[in-house]
Amino acid sequence: FLEVGGLNLLYLRLMVSEQTTTTEARSEFLEKAKLAGEACSRGQFDHAVELYTDAINLDPQNHVLYGNRSAAFIRTRQFERALEDGRYAVQLQPNWSKVRS
Repeated sequence: FLEVGGLNLLYLRLMVSEQTTTTEARSEFLEKAKLAGEACSRGQFDHAVELYTDAINLDPQNHVLYGNRSAAFIRTRQFERALEDGRYAVQLQPNWSKVRS
């Protein structure tokens, strides 16, 4: 789920759903997602979970965020929560290869 070196922000920009409608909300969403990826890169997985959660609240239909938060949950040994997020990411995007690997 989590990409080496953090998030692929170009991919996330493309995946911003209609839920994130205003420019301000999109900017906040991208900033939260970027900071979450950076936190993961530094090994700060608890903080990354918080930031991914903030980003999910801004764009609740974004499967990438659920996949990445699932990976952060794994790193914090919160396996049930990781499984929930992984399953939800599959529900949102059944053909997304990252949740199948």
